Amino acid sequence: MNTQDMRIPRADASQDKSAAKVSGKARYAADIPANGALVGRILRAKIPHARIVSIDVSQALALEGVAAVCTGADCPAPLGGAATEFPLARDKARYRGEAVAAVAARDEATAEQAIRLIRVEYEKLPAYFDAKKAMGEGAEAIHADKPGNILREAHATSGDVEAGFAAAELTREKSIKFGEVNPAQLEPNATLVEVGRDGGLILHAATQAPQDVRACVAQGLGMDEAQIRVENAYVGGGFGARSECAPFEIIAALLARKAKRSVRLKQTREETFLGHRGRPETHVAVKLGMMKDGRFTACQVQTTQTGGAYASRSAADGAAPGLYALHARQHDLLRACANLPPCGGAAGAAESIAGVEALINEMAGELGLDPLAVRALNAPRELADCLEAVKQASGWAERRGQTPKGRGLGLACGRLTEGDDGGVAALALEVSVDEVTGKATAHKLWIAAHVGGALDPRAAESRIRTGVWMGLGRALSEETRYVDGKMLHGNLLDYRMPTLVESPDVEVVVIGAADAAPADASPVDPRTGANWAAGLSAAVMPALMGAVHEAAGVWPHTLPLSPDRVSDLLDARDRVKK
Repeated sequence: MNTQDMRIPRADASQDKSAAKVSGKARYAADIPANGALVGRILRAKIPHARIVSIDVSQALALEGVAAVCTGADCPAPLGGAATEFPLARDKARYRGEAVAAVAARDEATAEQAIRLIRVEYEKLPAYFDAKKAMGEGAEAIHADKPGNILREAHATSGDVEAGFAAAELTREKSIKFGEVNPAQLEPNATLVEVGRDGGLILHAATQAPQDVRACVAQGLGMDEAQIRVENAYVGGGFGARSECAPFEIIAALLARKAKRSVRLKQTREETFLGHRGRPETHVAVKLGMMKDGRFTACQVQTTQTGGAYASRSAADGAAPGLYALHARQHDLLRACANLPPCGGAAGAAESIAGVEALINEMAGELGLDPLAVRALNAPRELADCLEAVKQASGWAERRGQTPKGRGLGLACGRLTEGDDGGVAALALEVSVDEVTGKATAHKLWIAAHVGGALDPRAAESRIRTGVWMGLGRALSEETRYVDGKMLHGNLLDYRMPTLVESPDVEVVVIGAADAAPADASPVDPRTGANWAAGLSAAVMPALMGAVHEAAGVWPHTLPLSPDRVSDLLDARDRVKK
């Protein structure tokens, strides 16, 4: 049988859980009844980099009401096979907030008192909070097996890059800094671990990867996976934070097994922020060669990430995929260790694409070319279709350069995911800039995405909107902040996410939502719509930068574009005019 003839009927496969959530009927991990369960608490390191000389838990163990105390000695297996990350730190503490010990007690007050009674002796070590210093000559190794504090690197070259630049009629370079972002899921971390009569464990977890949680807990505790059951509660957001087992889930299991009683471990908002697994601070340096008619001749990208003390086990090593018919390209990626909370699996592809897209806009402007036309000239068919759809939906040809004073239109392209196998998208964005306050406001966004045959068009559109909002957060406000490794953003007031008030009207065009999809439709991407948000941010960020330039005559170089950064750009512009 020819598998190309096999078709899967299109269906509305989305699972609408909204009613349960808004009515309060949805039950999250922290809502599950835990009658008689012990209370778990975690002791965290207060210095960013230190050797652990000793841990004295005797006073905590002697406290009435304490049922169990755990340290790194109780869990010799690394987290899910990772080389150096353990649920509880063993030889070193590598960032402020790393879990060092944990207790289970009869109530919250006793647990808190027990934590205060644990004595840890540290030997301070030099700490590094950015990639440049971490990779500097003579820097202390954060991990013994990571020379130069390089956590990951990837290099990819295709075609003759040098010849491509030699043939270019215009060559320009641009550097952009993208701020570190936290998943900032609304539901704080929580788990309940019950102990069965046979010694088996039941974990009630807020996770999007129950199989991974079971495997990691089994490995960490030296148990058979058949002895562990993971029951999923409702998940109040993930955004990368819950795509694999987290240390606190293993810690709760360790306490429960040691105490031989159920343990509930709920984390504060600050602790949840410390869990991180978000996207690292990324510096992208782009060099692009172009002919005067807008044809690309070569592209070179250097991506440097300031990773945390550890990286997600799912972190990709691949270089950024290309969007255009460009054969001469080079991408080099370095992710450095730093004494900051662990970063997630972002490979830097979204930021790399965003950097290229931003430079395309600037070079098109320098040559007096329409940035949409430049992209269409270099785009493969599917991306060209997206560009044409956005052109028609937004009235691009009629409105570009004709917006009222203080307003502008920007354009950019991206992929639905950070891999080469994802669909593509193009979007236009209308923005205003208040030159008194420095506030940039997004008013209207048009996006066309080629999804390659969506099994569920409604779910595809929902994912696209999610990607747009995630990109707007990165572009306008979301950014972590540290001073000497100490977190300053550990709540939802200081970590500023856009709400519906700041969200613009979004018009979505889904291309490729056929009545039937191929039988080999991927269960992950692109046809089901999973994992699209990060890829789409690659288009939102440079589109906003282009719109701000049209509105205020400045080219941004650092994101997010907070009001103070916009004001600095406007001040610099005005000084040049004088």
